[in-house]
Amino acid sequence: QAKTELTSRLYESGYAEVVVHGEAVVDADAATVAVRLICTPGIRYRFGDSDDPEGKTLNHINAPRVFGDQVSAAAVRFEVAGDIRAGDYFSESAMRAAQARLFQMGIFSAVKVTRGAPQPKSGTIPVVIDVREGAFHTLRAGVGLGGDLVRQEIRLTGEYTNRNIGLAKLFSREVRLDRLTVKGKLGWAFLPTVWDVIQRNPNAQTGPTFRLLTEYEVPHFLGLRTVSFQSSLEALRTLDAAFDYWGGELKLGVRWTPRTDLAIIPTLNFNAYGLTSDIPSFSSAPTAALGCPRLPELCVVTYAELAIEFDRRDSKLEPTTGYFLGFSTQLGLNNNTTITPFARFVPEARGYVSFGFDDKFTLAGKVKMGTLLAPGNNTPIVARFFSGGSAMRGFSQRRLSPLAAVAPDYDNITQLTNKGYSTEQAQAILNECLPLRSPRPTQCRDFENGITLPVGGSGLFEASLELRWNLWKDLVLAVFSDAGMVSEEPLFQAPDLASLFYVAVGLGARYKTPLGPIRLDLAFRLPVGGPEKLIQEDARQVRVAPSDGCFLGIGSTGSGGFAGAPENRCSVHLSIGEAF
Repeated sequence: QAKTELTSRLYESGYAEVVVHGEAVVDADAATVAVRLICTPGIRYRFGDSDDPEGKTLNHINAPRVFGDQVSAAAVRFEVAGDIRAGDYFSESAMRAAQARLFQMGIFSAVKVTRGAPQPKSGTIPVVIDVREGAFHTLRAGVGLGGDLVRQEIRLTGEYTNRNIGLAKLFSREVRLDRLTVKGKLGWAFLPTVWDVIQRNPNAQTGPTFRLLTEYEVPHFLGLRTVSFQSSLEALRTLDAAFDYWGGELKLGVRWTPRTDLAIIPTLNFNAYGLTSDIPSFSSAPTAALGCPRLPELCVVTYAELAIEFDRRDSKLEPTTGYFLGFSTQLGLNNNTTITPFARFVPEARGYVSFGFDDKFTLAGKVKMGTLLAPGNNTPIVARFFSGGSAMRGFSQRRLSPLAAVAPDYDNITQLTNKGYSTEQAQAILNECLPLRSPRPTQCRDFENGITLPVGGSGLFEASLELRWNLWKDLVLAVFSDAGMVSEEPLFQAPDLASLFYVAVGLGARYKTPLGPIRLDLAFRLPVGGPEKLIQEDARQVRVAPSDGCFLGIGSTGSGGFAGAPENRCSVHLSIGEAF
């Protein structure tokens, strides 16, 4: 290990021909070992000037002229000029950074940066860059399924990319390549399940969803090598348990990458949503639940955002070593009952360490916090925090959240006759409730068997610890523990904060594929945390029967709530990619 470490450090410092030998002499009588390292470093090499008339750093570049004279050797030199400079000492890390930066251009399908033969007379080493051009146009299409115990969806997806749309000259004469990407998703959602929709449960929801996203990017914005202009325009329709909306989002910003592992992204965001909801009117009107004007008027949210990412992971899909640090902040306005300012802060840290024989074991950890500040805590639901799913595997997607208790509509005569109504009276009530008018008459709703809808909160905390074991080839097993909470109030302002925390433990399996690991996790929520506080109507309390069972209520003892939340104690998650 000492030989390897010494060789690596000297090689990184420019000693490209270093050779390290070693011997260990054991003295059994004295119980000592004398270790001797013999190092032949050779000369210290620098990146040399090339024979190119421009005197650039790189000696050899195999760069085809992509898209009809759009990318040449000169363009490649410009891209890596900040990482490989003539006269700097040779290092592998500089070549890796140059290779990463060329990949980030998004116009090459393959990039390889290697060293040439050392030149002892001049003390320099040439750099060889081979790139393979990408396609001018790409078109992708696919189909997908997604779902859990509270929402299921089928969808079609498509993506088109044009890597030279031709508008870059409006920003800089020196920039020729710009990229336009159009992504689309068309789906049909079922809430809570397909079976509920088939059974015509009056409280089930089903309907179309879609998302159309257009992204436009200009590299080398205003002639700056490390800055790119980024913009996007999105139209979407989402069907959620608590609300559904039609919306549009416009984003304008730049991405500054002073290093290949560091990105600083300031943006301006303009969002508008037309929300509708089944949540009944609260004493302070629907704004208490949704944070928007009288429904279904538009909810407008405008904010400036700054995101910072420092990514030192060895892989984004399957990280085994390194760490990730992130921070984002939003400052903006939304049209609540009045024009209301808000501020949102979200720091995050993740770390990974591998150990054991051939690094078969990986220990991964994550901590994420968030707080949302606004006068009177009047915040729009689209800006609030939700957890669950991969973020906290003890809950289904978005189900770790402050919950609104809602009385569902009666759907059969038996429910009413059990409450003491005659058959004729029950039928009359159902006939009266048939017209879908709002607000729903009190007699149309079952206050004894309420349901809960997540409405989001202003405080967030998530923490995870996971041990992964690469058992055999592409098969990985994992054990994990997730903790999390979402509070109505901003983080650290909620009373009795400890009672809001939930903890889950679980087992998982992953199968590695070229698209990333296919991940299956089973989680069990521990009996910790206080009773879940439900947002209730003022006029009449809605009773929500908690479940202490596992999947679909199996294993319920009828003894009441479990871990403080009216949710099943178990959850299952199937996805592509690690949870973090």
